[in-house]
Amino acid sequence: MNTLMAEEEEDFMTRGYMVIREAFSAETAARCREEIWKHYILKGNFEHDYTVLPENRVPILREDPTTWPLKVPIGVSFGEDEGEPWRDVFTPKLKTAIDAVCGKDATLPFGCGWWMITFPGYAQGPWEADGTWHIDGQELQRYPFSKEVGLVPVMFFSDVLPNGGGTAVAEGSHIAIAQAMMESGLQGVSNKEVVQTVLCRDHPPFTLVELTGKAGDVVLVHPLLLHARSKNLSPINEQGIRFMCHPAISLKNDLNLQHPVTLLERSIADAILSMDRHSSGEEIGRGDEEEGEKEATGNGAAALALQALTPQACVMYNERQQALLLEQAERQQVAEEEGRDMQSMLGFSTFGSKKARYS
Repeated sequence: MNTLMAEEEEDFMTRGYMVIREAFSAETAARCREEIWKHYILKGNFEHDYTVLPENRVPILREDPTTWPLKVPIGVSFGEDEGEPWRDVFTPKLKTAIDAVCGKDATLPFGCGWWMITFPGYAQGPWEADGTWHIDGQELQRYPFSKEVGLVPVMFFSDVLPNGGGTAVAEGSHIAIAQAMMESGLQGVSNKEVVQTVLCRDHPPFTLVELTGKAGDVVLVHPLLLHARSKNLSPINEQGIRFMCHPAISLKNDLNLQHPVTLLERSIADAILSMDRHSSGEEIGRGDEEEGEKEATGNGAAALALQALTPQACVMYNERQQALLLEQAERQQVAEEEGRDMQSMLGFSTFGSKKARYS
């Protein structure tokens, strides 16, 4: 049963994200914050800036802003099975919203991970993105249907006001990323390559938005939406420290873009099919979709390519490519061996003739 409002679905389809207010309680967020302070920040259990020598590092003191760094990345994930307070983050409201995007029980278990805690007092205005534009899963070879990153929940464990270092997102960029992935065909494309392709293209600029909210809010971000860390211009006090995490939720199965059912599947299939609508002069948008399964059909180039772009076809293509590369390497090895044998024979013949000549 779909529990999302039409406006929330439209936001996810067109902007690439939707906001779930009070996904978990502010009290739970505060207790989780204390855990991070106590066990990680104050103890120095995080990935340090290794440009600063260990002997020159200053312990972070909660009450002393002069000891605060620009950011503290914490590579730890806290799942539902960790007990309180983390168990209380995974509320029925949050789980229901995730199911409404990805499908009922379609995701693998995930935790509160990929922490990037930013401190005020370093950045100068105006507010802007301060990190690298990316989509999650940097080391992956990606297809529009890939299951490795199915959703990115941005989880607020502190209040994040405007200009307070909320994640910067490029609204609507998931559409361009999906189309660029589609253009890569059966061989797929790396995250880095597809991001660079989109950023280098001459297209209308994306609208830059800062994700803000209260402690306990969660923004469900499309897996193909460009995002980056941003400047934290908050007042220099403890309330200005931004506590957020950005776990990547994996799916159990690849997406079915030929017969899209879920909101996530429909958003990607629609982005790809809009390439045909755009080329024919039709308005790009969701169109009049009915609830439930809708076959991604059409006679345009994008529609035909989408029908052919299945996980099985990509596996077969890449297996054939690997076999061709292996065959080519074997032929090259044989040619090199034959070349060495020929050189050896010629060298012996020359030596023999010289010996006979001067004997």
